[in-house]
Amino acid sequence: MSSAAFREDQVLYDDYEGPAVDFDMGRSIAERLGDKRAILMAHHGLITVGGSIDEAAHWFFTYEQAARVQLAASAAGPVRPMGPEQAKLARDGFGDAHLGWFSFQLLWDQILAEQPDFLEE
Repeated sequence: MSSAAFREDQVLYDDYEGPAVDFDMGRSIAERLGDKRAILMAHHGLITVGGSIDEAAHWFFTYEQAARVQLAASAAGPVRPMGPEQAKLARDGFGDAHLGWFSFQLLWDQILAEQPDFLEE
């Protein structure tokens, strides 16, 4: 269900030709992303954005997990997508920007609790 956070809020970038080492490619990626939350770049990976680094990081982890689930579901057999109304309701819930920020706070606290020396050099 958390994949619904990206309903109508993601794009595919299939012009990726390697690292964005020049401004033109970076500009092209940014233009394709537009006002969307996520961009999947063919032969590369994904980029997510948010109102804060924390929110963008949450969307990154969520989008990557959604992709893994999609691949596993596709391998298991025919995929049955959510209906439009169910998907919209799920997106409105799971796609909330504050929820994205807050969810990352929980993850960050867990990381620091499990790895207390994480921030040490």
